[in-house]
Order: sequence, then structure tokens, then C-alpha cells
Amino acid sequence: MDHIFKEHIDNQLEVYVDDMVVMSETEAGHVDNLSYIFGVLRRHQLKLNLEKCSFGAKTDNFLGFMLTRRGIEANP
Repeated sequence: MDHIFKEHIDNQLEVYVDDMVVMSETEAGHVDNLSYIFGVLRRHQLKLNLEKCSFGAKTDNFLGFMLTRRGIEANP
């Protein structure tokens, strides 16, 4: 995962083994980022586990941390 997304990690994407978070400043930017990520996944014949997916979330849990607009916070 690190190799196929190396240009986008730390910018609009965080990857840990087979988990990822797509980040965007705007809703339109999020749609563009997701479209690009889906294309890369398709080209590499990778699939998402829909049970682990959450789209358009303002905050979410990732690897035991809360991701918010303020940044990464401890999950209470």
C-alpha cells in the first residue's frame, strides 16, 4: 500500500498496513480524492471491506485514535 500510494501519503492519505484514511479540506476535494484512490485500487485489483469503510465523516476512529478537523486526538 505504501508503494502504490507513495505520492499521496501524508498529504491526502494515511496508510497503515491495509488500513487507510483519505483526508480532504472540502467535500468536492474529498470526492476527487476518493475517485483517484478508487482508480488506483482498481488498477491494482485491490478491494475495500465495506464493513470497515466510512465515507464523508467529519470525525472518525483510526487505529485507536480520533481523527478530527483539529488533528489526531486520543480516543477516550
